[in-house]
Amino acid sequence: MLYLIIKKVLNYVRTWKFSKKSRLISYFVILVLGLVACDKKPKMDADFENLTRAESFINQGDLSTARIELLNAQQINPNNPVAFQLFADIYRELGLFENAAEALRQAQSLSGKRSADLTLQIHRMLILAGSSSSKEELINLQGLSIEQIQEQESLLGRLYLIDNDLDNAKQLFNKIINSENPFVAEAYFGLAMISLKTNPTTNPTNRAIKLLEKSLKANPKHIESLLATANLYFKNGDMEKAEDFYTRTMMTMKQLDVMTQKKYIALSGLVEVLNKQGQITQALTYSDILARSRPGKLKSNYENALSALASKDIKKAKPKLETVLEMAPEHPQSNYLVGLMEMEAGDLKKAEIHLTKAMAGEFVSEQNRTALIITRLRLKQFEKAEKLINDGLNEDPESPKYLSLKGSYFAAIKHYSEAERYFLTTIEKDKNFLPALQGLAKAYANQNDFNQAEKYIDQAIEIDLDNIPMLLEKIRYASLNHKLDQAKQKLLRIHSQRPEIISPTLVLASLYLYEKNLVLSKQYLKKAIAINSEHPYIANLKSNISLANAKKLIVDGYLDDAVVSLNQAIVEQPKNFKAKILKAELLTKKGDSQAALVISKDLKSNPETKLIGLELAGNILAQNAQFKQAAEVYSEIWEVEKKPIFAIKLYRIKKEFNNSEDASRHIEDWLTENPENFYAISTLASVYSENKNYERAITLFEKASEIKEHNPIILNNMAYIYNELQNEKALPTAEKAYQLAPQNPAVSDTYGWILLQNNQTEKALPILAAAAIQAPQNKEILQHYAEALTKAGQEEKAKLVMKKITKI
Repeated sequence: MLYLIIKKVLNYVRTWKFSKKSRLISYFVILVLGLVACDKKPKMDADFENLTRAESFINQGDLSTARIELLNAQQINPNNPVAFQLFADIYRELGLFENAAEALRQAQSLSGKRSADLTLQIHRMLILAGSSSSKEELINLQGLSIEQIQEQESLLGRLYLIDNDLDNAKQLFNKIINSENPFVAEAYFGLAMISLKTNPTTNPTNRAIKLLEKSLKANPKHIESLLATANLYFKNGDMEKAEDFYTRTMMTMKQLDVMTQKKYIALSGLVEVLNKQGQITQALTYSDILARSRPGKLKSNYENALSALASKDIKKAKPKLETVLEMAPEHPQSNYLVGLMEMEAGDLKKAEIHLTKAMAGEFVSEQNRTALIITRLRLKQFEKAEKLINDGLNEDPESPKYLSLKGSYFAAIKHYSEAERYFLTTIEKDKNFLPALQGLAKAYANQNDFNQAEKYIDQAIEIDLDNIPMLLEKIRYASLNHKLDQAKQKLLRIHSQRPEIISPTLVLASLYLYEKNLVLSKQYLKKAIAINSEHPYIANLKSNISLANAKKLIVDGYLDDAVVSLNQAIVEQPKNFKAKILKAELLTKKGDSQAALVISKDLKSNPETKLIGLELAGNILAQNAQFKQAAEVYSEIWEVEKKPIFAIKLYRIKKEFNNSEDASRHIEDWLTENPENFYAISTLASVYSENKNYERAITLFEKASEIKEHNPIILNNMAYIYNELQNEKALPTAEKAYQLAPQNPAVSDTYGWILLQNNQTEKALPILAAAAIQAPQNKEILQHYAEALTKAGQEEKAKLVMKKITKI
C-alpha cells in the first residue's frame, strides 16, 4: 500500500515547478525517504542518471550535450514528463519559445493532470514567442497561490500588450508596480513598450528609457529591458551608452554554446555601434561570429529570398523564406511574405497564421496589417478584422485605406447602408481609391442594384484599364443587368484604343469562350500571347479553350478527338481538374473504366485533390452500376467532408440497392448529431421532398427557415411544397424568395408557375420568360413557359418552345 502511495507522490512531484537544481534532487529524496520507510533499498528509474546529467549540463550552458542526454533518457523511458520539462528549459534558453510551450504541454499531458504552474509556464513561453494565447484559460485558472496569481497578472498584462489592448495592459502593469509583486521589472518593461506605441506629445523614446531604467533597477538582469534600452540609445544616436547596454545584455545571457535570436540582435547592435565609433577591428571579430551563426544563415537566406522576389522568382524565394522560418518560426518579415504568397495561392488559413505571426513584431508594417485584415474578412473572422481596422482608424481617422476597409467590413456582415457610407466617404477623400470604388460596386450588386454597380466599376476601370478582375466584374454586372452586349462593345473599344494592354484582350478571349465562340476566343488569345506570352492567365485560357473544344467534339460524336483535346488541356494546365474529370468520364463512357480509375487514383494520391479523386472514383463505379462499391467510396468521402452535395449523392447511390429509409440513414444520423445544423436540416428536408413526404419535409424546411430566414432556396422549396399541399402560404412564400433572388431561374420558375396556377397569367408570363432565358436547357422551366404562353393565347410561340424542348 505504501509503495502505491509513494508512486503516486512521485508522479505528482513530476508536475511541480522546481528550479532546475532542485527538480531531480526533490524527486530522488522523496523516493529514498519513501523506500527507507518501507525498509527497501532505493530503486531509481533507469533514466534518472541521464536526466540528472542533462540538468547539470543545462545549468553549465552546455545545451548540445544536455540534449544528447535527454534523447538517451527518452530511449529508456519515452513518457517521463521530467524529460519534456528539461527539453522546455533548453528551448527557452535557445529562444525557441513555441517549442518550449509544446514540450511543456507534453509534460503536462504525460503527468496526467493540469498543473497551474505548468499552465503558467506554457502561457509565458507563448507570450515570449509573441503569440496571443488564450486569455480565457489564463483568467479561469483556479486554486492559485499568491505567487501564481502575481505571475498570472503579469502574463495577462503581456497578453493585453500583444493584442494592442493598451488600456487593460497599462492598468495591470500599474497594479503590479503598486503591489508586493516580484514581476515589477516586467511591468515597467510593459509600460515602456506602451509609451512607444501610444506616441505621447513628449519624446516617447526618452520616456521609454526612464521606464526601462526603473525595470532594470528592479531586476538588473532583465534581458528584454537591457536589449530594449540598448536599441533606444542606438536610435537616439548615443553610441557609448548603446555599446554599454549591448555588452551588458551579452554578459547577462547564459547561453555559452549557442547563438540565440536575442544574442544575435545584441551582437548585431554591438557591431553597428563599434563601426560607428571607429572600432573596426573589434567590429570585424563580432561580424565573423555573426556570419557563422544560425541567425547569420537566417539573414543570408532572407536576403537571397528578397533578391529572388526582386526578380519576380517566387518559386525560388519561397523555399528560402521557409528555411528562415524553420530557423526562426516567429521571423516577422518572412512570415509576412509567406503569408502574402499563401494568400495569393488561396490558402487563407495558412495566410492568416503567417500574417498573425508577423503582427507580433515590435514595429508592424501597414502592409502586413492590411493583408491580415483582408485575410480575416475572407475567413469571416469579422470581430478580429474590425479590431485591426479600428486600430488603423484610431491612428489616422482620415485614412482612405482604413475607411475603405471599414466599408468592406460592413459589406461582409451585410450592413450595406453603413458600407455605402464608408465607401462614399473614402471616395470623397480620394476619388481614385480603387478598393472603395470596387467595394461600392460590389455592395450595390449584392443589393441587386446593377446600374449603380456598373457605374462605380466603370469609374474604377477608367483609372486602371489593365485590370483583369475589374473587367471581369464589369462583365458579371452587365450580364446580370442584361447589358452584356454593351459591356462587350466597351471592351472592344478599349482594345482598339489601347492594343498594347493585355487585360481587355484576355477578358475578350474569356468572354467569347463563355459564349462558346471558339474561333474568336482563339483569335484574341493569339493577340494576348503576342503582347505577353508569359502572362499567368495564358496557360489557364489555353487549357480552357482545349477543354471547351473537347466538349464540342463530344457533342458532335468525335470521342477520340475529344480525348486528344483533353490531353492537350491537361498538358497546358496540369491543375485543370475539370479536364481530368471529363476525360475520366469520357473513358468510362467508351468502356475503359480502368483508365478512368487511373486518373482518379492519381488525383487521390495528392492530399489537395484527394476528395476530387474519391468523388470521381465513386462516379465511375456508379456509372458502371457498381453501386455498393460506389457507396463505399462516397462513405469514405462522407467521413471526411459532411456536405449536402455528398449527402445527396451517397443517398441516391445507396437507394439503388436499398430502400429510401435505409439510404437516407447517414443524413438522419447527421441531423441527430447536429440538431441545429442548417445544412443537415435542409438536406434531409430535400430528401423527404424528393420522396413526396411533404409533411415531414415542410416541418424541416420551416425549421431551416428559422435559422436562415432570408435564404431564397429554402423559401423556394417551401413554396413548392406549400403549392403541392394547396396551402395558401405558397404564393407569398414564392414571392419572398423571388424578391431575394430574382436572377435565380429555379426561384423565378416556382414563383411564375404558382402565379400562373393562381390565374395571374399577365404577371407570370414575363417572370417565366426570364427563367427560360436564364435556363435554356431546363425542360421543366421551358414546359412551364410554354403553358404560360398557351394560357396567354400565344400558341405559335408556345409551339416553338415545345419544339425546342424536343431537341434537348
